[in-house]
Amino acid sequence: MKNQALGRQDELISAARSGDPDTVTTLLELGADPNGAGTSGLLPLIAAAEHGHTKVVTTLLGAGATPDVSTSSGTTPLRAAILSGEGGCITALLGAGARPDMETARGTPLTTAATVGDCETLQLLLDHGATIDHETRDGFTALMAAVREDKRAAVQLLLRRGASPGYCSKHSNMTAMSIAQDKVLPEVYSLLLQAAVVNDADQALAASDQRRQAGMQEAQAEHDAGVVRLKQEAEHSRAQVAEAVGALQAETADLLQRLGLAKRPSAVRP
Repeated sequence: MKNQALGRQDELISAARSGDPDTVTTLLELGADPNGAGTSGLLPLIAAAEHGHTKVVTTLLGAGATPDVSTSSGTTPLRAAILSGEGGCITALLGAGARPDMETARGTPLTTAATVGDCETLQLLLDHGATIDHETRDGFTALMAAVREDKRAAVQLLLRRGASPGYCSKHSNMTAMSIAQDKVLPEVYSLLLQAAVVNDADQALAASDQRRQAGMQEAQAEHDAGVVRLKQEAEHSRAQVAEAVGALQAETADLLQRLGLAKRPSAVRP
């Protein structure tokens, strides 16, 4: 039975690799495991993704295949799909919950797409929440990877989407600009330099705007405090006036009483 199950698993992987969704469906119905490895260690979802078979990928996902499964070497279905260049597979995997920031020994999906210069996939990953300046274990961001491979369109796209040209690796102290210098890529370096100047200007403008907003808030707070203080002083003055008027009225009544001029109460007729 064990050999039979393993044989069925190998058949599933073969059908996934060749892009045969009908055979894949039949084998799954017969008990093949959508997450099980064959004798070679290959997984069905990765086999389908690396050959760009979107229908098979969708079928396996529908049968419960794990979208973020990884081999010991760090290959994931999403990485395999990116390298195949099949956008349908990538979309299906992301839709099934594949993490755009998942990192393995082979990097992240974003660094993989940047390395091969796949701008469409870069857009898709960023739209699904990939962290643009995420640094991998070996000290690379997607922008650094694109610069290293001289993928200028990818460099431009990442810069437009907000990648930092001056981000410094915590592992190697490299920046995208230093990589461009080391590899003697003057056009790429020029792109990075222009982006850095724009970023610096934007940051200076943002800081100036923050200071202006803070000044306006401080002025408003002082104005509000002044209004409150004036109201309190006015209330105090009214209280003092009322007290003085009351005292004057009492003194006047007392004086009239002493002079016999105080009004006497009218006699009540029987």
